[in-house]
Amino acid sequence: KKPLPILVAFFNLIKEVMKMEEMEKVTEEILSLIRETKSNEELKEKLEHYHDSDIANVFAYLTKEERQRLYNILGDLS
Repeated sequence: KKPLPILVAFFNLIKEVMKMEEMEKVTEEILSLIRETKSNEELKEKLEHYHDSDIANVFAYLTKEERQRLYNILGDLS
């Protein structure tokens, strides 16, 4: 028996919401790392565990100073 289309749509919506919540959680984690880790070297090591797109997502939430710091640290990763 095939599932009802409305149920399929509902479960797809639930999956998307869960993905968005996970993305928000990762963004919050990275923001906390940036704001709480004082050593650039230590922050660089911690950020290496995150995907590039996850790091990119935080730029919209950073101050100018935080963005500059992150640019400098990311430049050291290449």
